[in-house]
Amino acid sequence: QADIALERNQRHVGQTLSVIVDEVDEEGLVARTQGDAPEIDGNVFIPRPAQGPVPAVGDVVQVRVEDCDEHDLWGKLKLVM
Repeated sequence: QADIALERNQRHVGQTLSVIVDEVDEEGLVARTQGDAPEIDGNVFIPRPAQGPVPAVGDVVQVRVEDCDEHDLWGKLKLVM
């Protein structure tokens, strides 16, 4: 099943996704896609932006996915909505 999950996540690499911010800390944001359940499905990890506003919990933001594993995605913040 891990292979199937990794293949599914690899399809998102290079795409821009809308995600919901669940946590904000000094390192960055933890978010999830709108189709994922909190604390059940994988997360989207986003580094804290160097400039500009830091999104808050509950904000929907645009993220360009740059990497993944079988559970989670990693990306960069594109736009605060």
